[in-house]
Amino acid sequence: MTEIRVNASKSYDILVGNGFYNDFGTLIKKTAGGTSAALVSDDRVWSLYGETVEMSLKSAGYKVHTFVFPNGEESKSPATYISLLEFLAENHITRSDIIVGLGGGVTGDLSGFAAATFQRGIGVVHIPTTLLAMVDSSVGGKTAINLEAGKNLAGAFYQPSLVLCDSAFLKTLPEDIFSDGMAEVIKYGVLQEPKILEWAENPHENIEKIITTCVKIKRDIVEEDERDTGLRQTLNLGHTIGHAIEAASDFKVSHGKAVAIGTAIISKAAEAHGDCEAGTHDKIVKALKTVSLPTNTRETPESLTKYMLSDKKRSSDTINLIIPKKIGLCEIMKIPTADLCGYISAGFDSVTLPNTPISGKIRAVPSKSYAHRLLICAALSQKPSKILCGGVSEDILATIDVLRGLGAEIDISEDGFYVKPINRENIPKNAVLNCRESGSTLRFLLPVACALGADAEFNMAGRLPERPLSPLYEELVKHGAVLSPQGRNPLAVSGKLTNPKFTISGDVSSQFISGLLFALPLMGGGSLEITGEIQSADYIEMTCDVLKTAGISITRSGNTINVTGGYAMPELTETEGDWSNAAFWLSAGAIGKNAMEIEGLNLNSLQGDRQVLDIIKAFGAEIETAENTVKVIPKPLHGITLDVSQIPDLVPALSILAAVAEGETRFTNAGRLRLKESDRISAIVRVMGALGADVREEADTIIFRVRKALSGGCVSSENDHRIAMMAGCASTICDGPVTIYNPGAVNKSYPAFFKDLQSLRKEEDQ
Repeated sequence: MTEIRVNASKSYDILVGNGFYNDFGTLIKKTAGGTSAALVSDDRVWSLYGETVEMSLKSAGYKVHTFVFPNGEESKSPATYISLLEFLAENHITRSDIIVGLGGGVTGDLSGFAAATFQRGIGVVHIPTTLLAMVDSSVGGKTAINLEAGKNLAGAFYQPSLVLCDSAFLKTLPEDIFSDGMAEVIKYGVLQEPKILEWAENPHENIEKIITTCVKIKRDIVEEDERDTGLRQTLNLGHTIGHAIEAASDFKVSHGKAVAIGTAIISKAAEAHGDCEAGTHDKIVKALKTVSLPTNTRETPESLTKYMLSDKKRSSDTINLIIPKKIGLCEIMKIPTADLCGYISAGFDSVTLPNTPISGKIRAVPSKSYAHRLLICAALSQKPSKILCGGVSEDILATIDVLRGLGAEIDISEDGFYVKPINRENIPKNAVLNCRESGSTLRFLLPVACALGADAEFNMAGRLPERPLSPLYEELVKHGAVLSPQGRNPLAVSGKLTNPKFTISGDVSSQFISGLLFALPLMGGGSLEITGEIQSADYIEMTCDVLKTAGISITRSGNTINVTGGYAMPELTETEGDWSNAAFWLSAGAIGKNAMEIEGLNLNSLQGDRQVLDIIKAFGAEIETAENTVKVIPKPLHGITLDVSQIPDLVPALSILAAVAEGETRFTNAGRLRLKESDRISAIVRVMGALGADVREEADTIIFRVRKALSGGCVSSENDHRIAMMAGCASTICDGPVTIYNPGAVNKSYPAFFKDLQSLRKEEDQ
């Protein structure tokens, strides 16, 4: 055990070790004394460690009063704070007693602020259970609660009597919460100790060294500047922007992830302005990505600036930003509030598009829907095969990563993929399967992994951990899979599926059905009964079509699909063009000045989004088709009412038409759009509204009313590939330029989108 002494306005010890939690009561009694202890914890932490700590306190002679509140940042509120004060009063806690905060940063802030203010101050002991709390929030005496106007606006400096950091608590910490703490760890590496970035490459192996070093750095800073008037402000590296990101997301983005994004943004902005050594940003981003932390946001510089101007670090017409000069050295920079938005804008990836029309001819990119399915079938077959598929997106790379994790060998070339199948008798143990942000990858391959009997973890990024897995999750568990709780990231998988007779509702996601269909041949064949209304039935047909290509026999009996045979992929298959992405060029052609041609589209495709042709005709544009080619001729457009329940991916592309069509357009039954990479209903309203469209949402309906022209402006991609492409195509008819922040979102499905957009503009200019 390491003992670290803090000599601030009140001196106290921080103890760092592993597995000494049974001694907590004795250590607290020896240091803090008292006869009663108010044990404060959230319901999640209490369920794991509450009784253990309570027993330790009672064994040391304390009368224990327990206050448990709901887990989450929402509890760091005036209401919870007042409830805690009332609890202390009702249980007759006195100034000679002690408050014990057991949990993460929220618990530490609540218990610390209550201790600072109850009876004008009583003792508090922090027992941090998260990495973030161990290395940062439990040290230094900052306590606070959030107000509606911003984060940590009501609080006090109040040093604890003792801090107990037991790394054993981290063993039950979900990996995404552990990563949150690593954002603060990396902050210390950027501030003072570059070696921390090296240790962060294997954080679990170096955990006690990491905790001890970070605590000592913060101890030294606190001793020099306890009241946060100078040096201590450097601990806010990434926090000013990070707090704004938290607030803008209504605290759906966690503190650690927000700080990681804030650190990435401010380091890039500092480099762009010449305030930071070249290469620093890349080193920071590499470290953050090593521990699966995000580095960009759905917000724009303009939206974040509004929140930053409410930050407590603002002073009149200036605000302090912490600038990394290089790895190991940071400084405080005072920025005029008038310059703030411009300064941080340089930290955002962006593309500015001219308001010029497009025309010409372009080839559709390969269908990622088909590519996913072909790759899976090839990896599960008996012999190697080749898939012709020019270009590769982030989603397809995610499927390739997971298949490789399960043992497939996949070579990527300019013209496609060469696949050596998985050895089903030798599935890698403890496989790490990186789904990235691809819902298709997770939903297709989770049943496959369970059918193979894999012992693995599915790592997820972005909004993917939030996207629902029910009722697929329950069906897999019912048939023998052992899965960690829903929402946990990574999602642990073990066990093996039995009894190949599945039943699942068809009204949630066709991808659940496809995943089970991929699993059935691995179980020797079986059946899948689909109940209720089926969503996106065409995609189920696509899966069946690819399974047939792979040698699987598919028959139907009512709503039941019967599967027999084993995987036997042909030596060579080809991926057809993608209708979902082609829809953007088709829509752009319909609103432009000149005709557009899109080549490489299968006019008899099973892709449901081929319906875009009939929909564009309904808006009023003219469509001509030839073999594998579609030509769009612009005509006056008029509004329509369209049920989009079966074609949710088309809505962003169709929104471009709706924004300029005469009369009113309604996209109804659009609820599934809320479960995509962004809440696409809200994202479409925000982005198209910012560009000048008259658009609003009512429940699960998007309503457009015509305006004479779109104005242009600055928008975010919302980290959603289809929103980025929507804004890009809308720029072709705006009165002014369009700036899109985080345009790299298109890499998810169409990495060459902006390059292709520019090529069509060049053709027009010529």
